[in-house]
Amino acid sequence: MRQFIKEVGRGKEGARDLTLEEALEAAAMILDGRSSDAQTAAFLMAVRVKGEAPQEISAFAEALRQQTRRIPVDPEDLPALLDCAGPHDGRKGFAATIPVSILCAGSGIPVLLHSSPTLPPKMGCSLEDILQAAGYSAPTTPQEAGQDLRRRKIAYYSAEIFCPPLARLRRLREDIGVRTLLNTAEKLLNNAGARQMLVGVNHQSAVDRLSAMPLPEGVDRLVIVQGLDGSEDLPVHKVSSAFVLNRDRRNRRLPLDPSTFKLNAELRKDYTSAEQAEIIERLLSGEDHPSIAIERNLVLYNAAFRLWMFGGRESMTDGLQEALELLKSGRCLTRYIAWVRRRQEVEQAA
Repeated sequence: MRQFIKEVGRGKEGARDLTLEEALEAAAMILDGRSSDAQTAAFLMAVRVKGEAPQEISAFAEALRQQTRRIPVDPEDLPALLDCAGPHDGRKGFAATIPVSILCAGSGIPVLLHSSPTLPPKMGCSLEDILQAAGYSAPTTPQEAGQDLRRRKIAYYSAEIFCPPLARLRRLREDIGVRTLLNTAEKLLNNAGARQMLVGVNHQSAVDRLSAMPLPEGVDRLVIVQGLDGSEDLPVHKVSSAFVLNRDRRNRRLPLDPSTFKLNAELRKDYTSAEQAEIIERLLSGEDHPSIAIERNLVLYNAAFRLWMFGGRESMTDGLQEALELLKSGRCLTRYIAWVRRRQEVEQAA
């Protein structure tokens, strides 16, 4: 491991990016436990200072995929499956991706969500924290997650359960306390073989790095958004953009303005996990009250975008109309409650 630390840690002028082959070897050494904690921490911090190169991200994502328990679904059976990759260290704002994913599932787009118990540096509400507050118990086997995808078109898994090296590295990441290459790579696990991926990042520099990567094997479309708290959720308090990478190389950058649809709103960032769980149920029940107007706008805006991008709707306007009708009907609450309670039933039976 020392030779890799030496190359990435030579300082601002002397450090160089690793080649794909070198990065694959470094990642394997870290994930296999052949690198000491001190060496792993030194390497990750040196890469953070140098800046992550696209091939280094690709290598670490591939190495993590190789050690992740695969969810047994046939891509031919779920061709529209969408892997939604947000921050595993949680978020301070509202996790619109949960109700948005339920709306997508109700519109024929199966969605796979993933995160972990919250991590540094953000230590925000992770999806797992919020779902647990709703009474959900995460699957302990890939078979359970696959069953949810096939039956309910919505599934969640905890990355540290399905990818043991991430669990082993948790203590080290907590001790380091800052974002590292692992925070990016863990978003790209795609362990159900989805052909469509949505990845959220914080900064434009991260968009640039990810958009320079080759598409992961089997992925036909990868959409990168500069989302709220680095999440896959588009903001409604400002203009943002998405970068679309397609297998046919017809890549494009899309400017996105919530005011176009009169969905712009100021944000708040003081949610608890329990409060988020309560708001999700209120929204999915069809409630339209001023007290949840911000969250409702977030859900409608993001659902419209995903139905357009991944569901074949002609425009975001069409996607918005469909999302609005679904939300008003309250039908998706039944799907959500059945999904959450199904996990409770499994836990009680065990």
